[in-house]
Order: sequence, then structure tokens, then C-alpha cells
Amino acid sequence: KTCLFLGDWSHHRSSVNIVTLNYSLECLRLLSQGFDNVVMLLGNHDLYFRDKLDVHSIPYVNEFPNIHLIDTITQFDDFAFVPWLVGDEWKAIPKIKKPYLFCHAEISKFKLNSNVEMPDHGGLSAEHFEHQKLVWSGHFHKRQRKGHILYMGNCFPHNYADAGDDDRGMMILEWEIGRAS
Repeated sequence: KTCLFLGDWSHHRSSVNIVTLNYSLECLRLLSQGFDNVVMLLGNHDLYFRDKLDVHSIPYVNEFPNIHLIDTITQFDDFAFVPWLVGDEWKAIPKIKKPYLFCHAEISKFKLNSNVEMPDHGGLSAEHFEHQKLVWSGHFHKRQRKGHILYMGNCFPHNYADAGDDDRGMMILEWEIGRAS
């Protein structure tokens, strides 16, 4: 019924090839037809500027009434949706009390790919997600889990840093009696 896309619909932030643009529109059309609701988070690669969310590669997504683009922290019921965070926006994470959070986040101590761990620069860390039962994030290529935080990983290797890391794909979340399984 619902498709959640956790960011980086596009890859190159400075330009989008015209052929890619056409495929993008066709894929959005298919998602819109295949699901009652599609929730898309803006990821860092969707943005023209790394530190601003206002110019991005998918403004035409608003042409589909059942596709909802998340470009600001959005909360309802038991859920929070968090796009790419810019500046000090990461400081809002500990204040989110929703048990289930979907994001496009850069959390320290997780692996960017199979070889490189994200260093701790004093920003967002796993400890900031203290109120959540489960957190799902896009952004890092490698599928991985630490405690209640799951990076889904991307669906296919992008470059040499992803070589040999074949644990790829998607996730199906089955919801039973108000709990994820």
C-alpha cells in the first residue's frame, strides 16, 4: 500500500541527464500507479546545494497527488520522516519522541561502504535516537544494523568502494498489530 523511498532519487547533484530525467518521470509514474501512497525523502544527492533543500532534482514529483516529498522533519501518529539534515538541524533528532523514524542521515560510526567508517565529527550519532524503537535510514551504501538503527543500503553497487558487497536490495516492512516485524 505504501512505498517509502529514503532519499537520493538522483545521483549527481550538479546535473541530471535528459535521458535520466525521462526515466525518472516514468518511474515516478509507475510508483504512483503501484502504491496508494509514496513517501520520498530528499537525500543529499537530490540537492543542488549540499546545505540547502530548496533546489532539488525532483520538483515535478508534486504532479502526483499520492507522492509526498519530505523536505522538512515531518511527524504524525507513531512516525517521523527526516530528510537530509543541513546545518544544525541534527540537533532536533533527540527531541523526536516517535517510536518509528525513517531518515536520510549521516550517523557516525556506521560504514559509508564496505571499507570506510563515518568518523565522529561531533554531529549526529546513534545515541541521539534514544526515543525510537526502530530507525531506518538511507544514505550509506552498505546494508548494516547496529541496535535499533538499520541502514538499508543502496540497491546496487555504485563504484569500486562497493565492490564485493552484494547484500543489496530493498526491504518489505510487514506491520502487525501496530508493530514492525
